[in-house]
Amino acid sequence: MDQDKSSSNSSFEDLTSTAAELEKLPEKPEEKVQEDVMDILGNGQLTKKVIIKGKEEQKPLTGDVCKITFEGKLEDGTVVEKEENFLINVGEHEVCQGLDMTLALMYPGEKAEVVVSPRFAYGSLGLKNDRDTTRNIPPDSTISYTVQLISCEPEDESQTKTFENRSPETSLESFTTSQLQELLELRIFVYNNLAAAQTKIQAYDTALKSIENVLRVQPENVKALYRKGKILEAQGDTNSAIAIFQRAATLDPTNKSFQTELAKLILKRSREMRNEKDLYQKMLGHAQKLEQKDKRKVDTCTVVNWRPWGLLLGTVLVGVAGVAMYRYKYF
Repeated sequence: MDQDKSSSNSSFEDLTSTAAELEKLPEKPEEKVQEDVMDILGNGQLTKKVIIKGKEEQKPLTGDVCKITFEGKLEDGTVVEKEENFLINVGEHEVCQGLDMTLALMYPGEKAEVVVSPRFAYGSLGLKNDRDTTRNIPPDSTISYTVQLISCEPEDESQTKTFENRSPETSLESFTTSQLQELLELRIFVYNNLAAAQTKIQAYDTALKSIENVLRVQPENVKALYRKGKILEAQGDTNSAIAIFQRAATLDPTNKSFQTELAKLILKRSREMRNEKDLYQKMLGHAQKLEQKDKRKVDTCTVVNWRPWGLLLGTVLVGVAGVAMYRYKYF
């Protein structure tokens, strides 16, 4: 009996020790990766790893206004994008497509690492940063983002309803000065970039209209003046382009690009003037040759036209002389 009891105790101790050993076994790395990293599209081209969990509330919906802070790096660690307290509307692709798609899967307060393949980042074209060339994104770049969703609010439709139900004058009163300034800056930003895109496809007339919309609000916007000068140059209006770059160089004397463009255009104008002068001289010389040729023709025609009259006059004079001699001889 005691022997059976001791054997059962021994078996129980063995099971307990085995269970304890199993609990101490480390988890498989593959399973941990699968739990931590979300393959959003299922093809490895867009992944998300949670760094700090957020409040499990309503996730952002399309059109919602989100405040985010993010930093984007290339595979070599170069920082190419960085924004703090950046406001965007989900679904409107105000950031790269992959990051925009990921926001809809985050909770407010959540911080995550998002890896975006070129297809859902900036593709084969990359992205040029006019303000800081060190942050240009090369073509076919994979970008790793560290992003935090600070807050998320439904799109405020109150301003839209105001415009629908009130007069424009009353609607403007509902905006604060800071909001109006923000709208103004956004308008300038949009038209400036729209003009740049239109210039790239050589839609110069349309691009010029976009730039005029900027200069109407900010006549001394040097970026807009630069683009206007380039558009006028592309249209062949060298004199107008020079005037624009002279104005831009006066407003920003330290900008070497204005001086370079101005020198290039002045040289181009001198060449055009020299070519015009040569062409004028050639045309004038050709005209003089034609005039001399026509004069010779007129002189030749005059001589030819007088010949019959000369013969007739000579005949008359001979006849008169003959009659005079006859009368003198016989009378």
